[in-house]
Amino acid sequence: MSMFDCILILALQVCLGERMVVRDSRSNASRFLGPPPPPFDPEPVGQLMSAFVKSPVQGCGTELEAKVLLSASSNAAIVRNLSTYFKVEDAGSGKKHIVAAAGWANLPQQPGALPVMEGHSLVSIGQLSVATSSDVAEVVRVLRDNADTELELTFSLGLDLRSCWGDLHDMTGREVCSQDTMVDLVADVAKTQPMLDELGKSGATVVTNLRGFVIKSVEDEEYDTMKVVMPSFGEDIQKQSRKYGGCYSTALAPICLVVQVPIKTKTDTKITRWMAMRKIEIPDADKATVDLNGDQIGIQDLKGPKFANSLRDGKTYFAEDKVWKRKDAGFVRMFPSGLTLRGCGSRGASYVFELDSQLLARGEMTDYSLLSVFYKQPDEYSCVCETASGHPTWPLILDTEKSGETQPLRMAVGIIDYIERGVSGFENTLGFSMSTMKPPREYQEWWMRMFPSYFHLQGRTLELEGGVATMKQNDHSPAQAFKTGDRVTALMKMKWIGSSWMSHTQNVLIMPADAGLGNAKGYVRQLHERSSEHSSTGSKYKVLAGEMGTIVHIMPFLSVTQGPGIFVEWDSIHMDRKRVFMVRPEQILVLPDSPERGAASLESDIVG
Repeated sequence: MSMFDCILILALQVCLGERMVVRDSRSNASRFLGPPPPPFDPEPVGQLMSAFVKSPVQGCGTELEAKVLLSASSNAAIVRNLSTYFKVEDAGSGKKHIVAAAGWANLPQQPGALPVMEGHSLVSIGQLSVATSSDVAEVVRVLRDNADTELELTFSLGLDLRSCWGDLHDMTGREVCSQDTMVDLVADVAKTQPMLDELGKSGATVVTNLRGFVIKSVEDEEYDTMKVVMPSFGEDIQKQSRKYGGCYSTALAPICLVVQVPIKTKTDTKITRWMAMRKIEIPDADKATVDLNGDQIGIQDLKGPKFANSLRDGKTYFAEDKVWKRKDAGFVRMFPSGLTLRGCGSRGASYVFELDSQLLARGEMTDYSLLSVFYKQPDEYSCVCETASGHPTWPLILDTEKSGETQPLRMAVGIIDYIERGVSGFENTLGFSMSTMKPPREYQEWWMRMFPSYFHLQGRTLELEGGVATMKQNDHSPAQAFKTGDRVTALMKMKWIGSSWMSHTQNVLIMPADAGLGNAKGYVRQLHERSSEHSSTGSKYKVLAGEMGTIVHIMPFLSVTQGPGIFVEWDSIHMDRKRVFMVRPEQILVLPDSPERGAASLESDIVG
């Protein structure tokens, strides 16, 4: 793309209103075009969260509901002063809904019940469902028909997401959304002067100085999406296949609840929604930073190398230093060759990233980030996966080897901002935009390029005995056995160089007759990523992270100096003549292909 094309696209997207960063020349600060984020008021947020924590845990994604039992006298008072207790508001998409008005604050609340506040949506009255109705006359009719009896009304207050995360435990050994952690959150909201995130560019209000949690504002569309997708997300996270990631089951930052809180404006009362999400951190560990042109960087918000120093991420491209240095552009400058991960949990983490990104793609999500927080590795090294309590652990921990002048890091990582379905309209019209909001499948493939461009798995060796190749335990990474017929998944993107008249014998070989593969071609030379920013070019075949294949041959010796080689036939590569591809053991993970192998035996393969 020429410079003229870039300038033209930039001008078009500014004129047509694509959200982007605009630099104020007087203050040299960046700001968004669009409505300001909502203000955070700890009093009503804390009041609702406190009542919520005392309520029983419900199914993943269940709506929080306040049930009010009206006495006959209260019923009569409401009928006489209907506008004091109800009003009709715009619910979007041309719909209206009935919400509580200010009068509910004067009605006695039942002990222990969730409080009804102005702006909370009426879900039902008696047997009448009014969740999507604006027919006030129907509400009045039901009230009058039951004037001499008690009547139950139900209001929507938010979402219960505590049970979405299965047996996931935090670094203190507690379930991520346990009663204890939630009680700590409520106590902090009540006594802490909120500190807001000033680096994020999402347009949300984010409170960051709470123990174990962040509180973030939620837009209407985001809330509606959560109601739809979170039950299926929770079901997927608790599937048996999630156990194959060793001590990890998900990298998604757990959201425990969403509450709907009224805020007063100059003219009305407006409902705002707030999520309580677990903070990506290692409690009581020593933070670390990496120097980048005089700035000490201790946190990174990553979307993948395609967005580094690119107009594909216009907000970051035109942002001030303190922003871009903590994004992909900063990562590739600090770590131009990427980072090599130590053995502890790294293969399981790669597999979990793959599962999570596939889950988000199926849910049509885009624009999520991998948030990484830097810590010092302890002087006496310990592997988190070896000290875990037997439960899946969160957040994920990636330990790095020394990189240039940078000492080894311990990184706490997790996926944030994963409830987003909006795709830039310029993607369809121009085929290019300055927004990171790409089509979900494309975004997922770009995001997973962090393996291996940003993060490299340690090289491993094989020992062959009786037709089984074993990757021995090394540096806290468990052993795994490979044999012909095993189904495997790719832990990273892989590329192979094809044949040419100059290098045919170096890159491609004809598989031996005793392999039972006919005259299949075997591709043995991979094209590896050497730069964290720029992808290598010149490959003939490629496989993406998460693709499935079958081990079809284990060659005892590829050469005098090179030991056993694993050859995989990938499901996605279909040619007239069979083609198989040599992989390194650290690049693939064996998955069970029959109930007989089961999770228990695979767990022993992975966890050791």
